[in-house]
Amino acid sequence: MASLELVNVSKSFGRQPIVKDVSLTVDDGEFLVLVGPSGCGKSTLLNLIAGLEPITEGDIRIDRKSVNDVHPKDRDIAMVFQSYALYPNMTVERNITFGLKMRGTAKAERDAALKRVASLLQIEQLLDRKPGQLSGGQRQRVAMGRAMVRDPSIFLFDEPLSNLDAKLRLEMRTEIKRLHQRLGTSAVYVTHDQIEAMTLASRIAVMRDGVLQQCADPKTVYDTPANMFVADFIGSPAMNFLPATLIQQGDALGVHVGEQGGERAFFPLPRANGRHADRLGGEVVLGLRPEHLAPAEAGQGDAAQFECRVDVVEPTGTDTMLFFDWAGVRMVARTHPNSPVLPGDTVRMVVDTARASVFDRVTGERI
Repeated sequence: MASLELVNVSKSFGRQPIVKDVSLTVDDGEFLVLVGPSGCGKSTLLNLIAGLEPITEGDIRIDRKSVNDVHPKDRDIAMVFQSYALYPNMTVERNITFGLKMRGTAKAERDAALKRVASLLQIEQLLDRKPGQLSGGQRQRVAMGRAMVRDPSIFLFDEPLSNLDAKLRLEMRTEIKRLHQRLGTSAVYVTHDQIEAMTLASRIAVMRDGVLQQCADPKTVYDTPANMFVADFIGSPAMNFLPATLIQQGDALGVHVGEQGGERAFFPLPRANGRHADRLGGEVVLGLRPEHLAPAEAGQGDAAQFECRVDVVEPTGTDTMLFFDWAGVRMVARTHPNSPVLPGDTVRMVVDTARASVFDRVTGERI
C-alpha cells in the first residue's frame, strides 16, 4: 500500500486551464472517488497521477516522494481503463501476464500471480479465451486482473463500468468494493455517476470546471454539501432549492419561504448558528433533500408545513416520488412505497428542517 498526495496541482493545455490548483490526499488503503460532470477535469487529474500527462504546476507525491519526473512504469501504479484496452489477439492468460513477462518476471512467479488473480476474480474458466469471446463484464474482470497481477501500490480506475448495462454495473460495483476490502490497496476511481461515488468511496472528491469543490466521506458530502453545486450533483433525485429570507420569529431563527400573494411559510432552523444570525434579513436558498419532505399525518403540528397539489406520482418499488410546484419551484418528495397520494391530490407537506441546508444566494456556498 501507499499514500498519495497532490499539492496545488494544475494542468493547462496551451492557455486553457483544465485542472486548477487541486490539493488532496489519499491515505494508505483508502478508496477515493473523483466525481463530477463530463469535462470537469477528473480524468485529466487521473492521467496526471499516472504520469500519462505532465503537470503544469504543483507536486504529486507517492509515499511522500515527488514523482513529477518519474516515468509511468516506475510509479508502481496500475490503471484500469473504460475501454478495457485488452490485446484482441491474446488469450486472457497472456493478457494478464504479458506485462510481467515484459518485465522479465520468472515463469513460475507469473503462473503463481495468474492463479491468485484468476481465483480472486473467478475467471479461471476464461483463461484460454480471447477478448472477442467475452462479455463486457468478463472483459472488465480481465482488465482488473491485468492491473492486480502486478500487486501495485495504487490502483487507478478511469470510469471502468461506463460501458456495462445497469445490472452488470451493479454486480461489478459490488465486486470492486469486495476486492478493495480484501486487498486493502489505495485506489483512485473516476466516475460521473454519483451513485457509484456514494457506494464505493471512503471519501468523495467533487470537481467542477477543474476546481475541487469538496472532499469528504460520502455521508458528509450528502448531508452537509459545501455548496449548491455539490448539493445538486450528489443525490438522486437532486436536492430541492427554495429562495428564502432569514428571519427571527419569536425565539426561533428560520427562513420565510413562499411567493407574495400566495401561501408563505416560516420554517425554523433548529441547527442555525451564529453565521445564520449574522445574516438576518438576507436572501438565501433553502436546500431540502426529497426525503426531508413527507405528507402530513394526523396529530402533527404545523410549524413546518405547506400545502401543495401533487401532479405526478412515480412509484420506484422501494420509494414513491411525489412531484409538485410550490413557491414557484418544481419540487420532489420521497415517501414510502405504499403512499396513498394520487395525481391531483392536495396535501400538506411536512418539512424536516433539522436536516435542511442553507446557502448564500449569490455565491452558492453553504452558510
